[in-house]
Amino acid sequence: MSQPETKYVQHVSSIYGNVKFLTKILSILVISNMILIFMIASSYLGNTTVIMEKNGELLSFKGEKRKVETTTSEIKQVAENFIKRRYEWEKFDLEIKLSSLSSIVTSGLKSKIDEDLRKEMESFKAISQYVGKIDLTIGANGEVLGKFDKILRLTTRPKDNADQISSMPEKIPLLSETQIELKIVRGAATEDNPLGLYINSVTEYGTH
Repeated sequence: MSQPETKYVQHVSSIYGNVKFLTKILSILVISNMILIFMIASSYLGNTTVIMEKNGELLSFKGEKRKVETTTSEIKQVAENFIKRRYEWEKFDLEIKLSSLSSIVTSGLKSKIDEDLRKEMESFKAISQYVGKIDLTIGANGEVLGKFDKILRLTTRPKDNADQISSMPEKIPLLSETQIELKIVRGAATEDNPLGLYINSVTEYGTH
């Protein structure tokens, strides 16, 4: 065999060798991707393998994946909690009230409540307010319908007339019935809101 032919054969052999090498690499990559896809799918569709360390030893176990179901009792618990935080105070303080609501309302609703309370803030300064007889039902579309009494206590004793102090009650209680509709959405569970349920909107139907 002449020298040019020998070089040609060596060149072709080198090409085939490179092709075989690239084919092996490609096969390995395809198999690796398939394994990765299978592991991701398994973590979503099946139970998850949980690995933890205890006393320097690695332990693994299957973590059961279950759909989180919210009970009627839990929904009513969140709604009642909101009503008390929103409508009760001994001495009105806007910042404290908004802070107490932060963990159970969405950011949009918090801004709306802030706006509403600021409009009436001056009238709240002489009022203590409580709620009672809370009655909650779940509507056909999942909304929470609430009915409760608002008990207002108005400060009436004059500060500059001692003669009138003994003849007037310190606070006059006024009672009114309030009806509201709450929409609840699911969000991230937190330490302050382990259920991950948030009040998203509030509609008041007035008092009487």
